[in-house]
Amino acid sequence: MLIVGLSMKTVLVALFTYQCERCRTTAEHEVTRHVRRITVFFVPLFPLSTKYRDTCTACGRVIEISRQQAERAGQGGWADGTSSSPGRSLEQPAPAPTPQDRPVSEWPPQDRPA
Repeated sequence: MLIVGLSMKTVLVALFTYQCERCRTTAEHEVTRHVRRITVFFVPLFPLSTKYRDTCTACGRVIEISRQQAERAGQGGWADGTSSSPGRSLEQPAPAPTPQDRPVSEWPPQDRPA
């Protein structure tokens, strides 16, 4: 008898504070990596898929982002390569970035007027 299954592993890549385009609240956003793996006898063998997501902690909005965007977020920089919102500890909240800190067409999304 062979026991085969799937497992999911979630890893926090980065935390940012900026205004959510859905709820308009300046809140923490988690960038996470989700890896689905095939298992045999409960031992993970190889990954089937990897997804990266940006989640607003205020309203729960989740969007998928590219691997490159998640890697830049993990390095403490925005999509344009600047470090306007560096990686930080939970004890020292970072100020919310202004729209001038990031380009309109890049992630994290541009703050939109109400």
